[in-house]
Amino acid sequence: MDFVFIDSIAGKRPGSIEDVLGDSRLFKYLWIEFILNPDAAAAGSLRLDNDLVRESMTSALSWYAAYRWLFRENSALDELQKTGTLVPYRVGNDIYRMYSRVFLKGIIHAGLC
Repeated sequence: MDFVFIDSIAGKRPGSIEDVLGDSRLFKYLWIEFILNPDAAAAGSLRLDNDLVRESMTSALSWYAAYRWLFRENSALDELQKTGTLVPYRVGNDIYRMYSRVFLKGIIHAGLC
């Protein structure tokens, strides 16, 4: 699998989502990868039985829904929300403060700001 964001921060290029799940440093960026990379989001939507993937996909959907105007269309995330497979949470101030560095690194890397 080709990663858009995680490849730029990984020392050794991960080949799959499982490789990312096995590396705690990379795992914390998986949710932003799902937002920036619709192919990764489509692959992640097939692995929702894994709790870590489900957690990352829920975060991705929540931030994507909150900041949709920033991102290009991500049909995998749109479909998960439309079908109710995942329910986004509200990105409040407390959550924003916890994850804003990862979010900002991702959007800067993607050239969105």
